[in-house]
Amino acid sequence: ELCEHHHREDNMADDELYVTIEKAFWPRGIVRTLAPALRELGDKHGGLVLVANQPKGHIMVKGPLDKIEEVKPALQGLIEEHFPDAPTPEELMPGGGGGGGVGGGGPGFGQQQQQQQQQQQQQ
Repeated sequence: ELCEHHHREDNMADDELYVTIEKAFWPRGIVRTLAPALRELGDKHGGLVLVANQPKGHIMVKGPLDKIEEVKPALQGLIEEHFPDAPTPEELMPGGGGGGGVGGGGPGFGQQQQQQQQQQQQQ
């Protein structure tokens, strides 16, 4: 009986976060380089499962909620590296898109700001 209870608790402890990246931003063959990077990131954060799903246009993060929260900044860095043109996924913004400078003005605001930053870098 105890085993069963423990097992059930394990299942409950796992949360899932789907980080959406529009399919237009996924380069061909990205998963080949992204998958090992995600695996490594998951290992560093207590064995989280991070899976890139290109057909659905998202990255699934599965594990205990505190670990998921912990991995968000690193995952955001990874996404910026592999998807340089994609806007920051809402799921990774602090407080779900409020604050953090970018995205504070509602949808579209963050993208506009990013475009300005990119233009400045090009000059």
